[in-house]
Amino acid sequence: MCLPKKPLCEKCVFEINCYAKKEKKIEFFPIKKRVIKIKKRFFNYIVFEDKNRVLIKKRTQKDVWKNLYEFYLTEDQTVSSKSLSLGKNHMGYFSLKSKDTAKLSHQIIKINFYRLKGGEYNLEKIGKDLNMVIVKKSNLKNYAFPKVIDNYLKSES
Repeated sequence: MCLPKKPLCEKCVFEINCYAKKEKKIEFFPIKKRVIKIKKRFFNYIVFEDKNRVLIKKRTQKDVWKNLYEFYLTEDQTVSSKSLSLGKNHMGYFSLKSKDTAKLSHQIIKINFYRLKGGEYNLEKIGKDLNMVIVKKSNLKNYAFPKVIDNYLKSES
């Protein structure tokens, strides 16, 4: 009965209690509900680490989790061959460690965490190549991470 721009008030069972009719604001009701399109994204975090250090960087782009820290990110449904070769060439040991999903108001992010381990020299070189900082694992608690990365770190400690 309550249609935008063409209300049928005389047929409506709520006519006597209708706020819009009482306040003479019929043309503003019903309010059209905004449909939020949910976007699916795929984040692959590659955790470059050695015995007691790890590479991280700050998210600076205007996107989810701005100004929070993260590991090296490739956004794709699969880990790119470029990322795989980068890790294998410099570090050696490569494995899928964890999967998670972040459900935000406007997007669902499927997240994979891949761990790469290597020696100190290799970590220094990759950090420089990728413009990332080397942090002692014991100091990670001093950095702000998105909840999914926090959960990963807790599961790995």
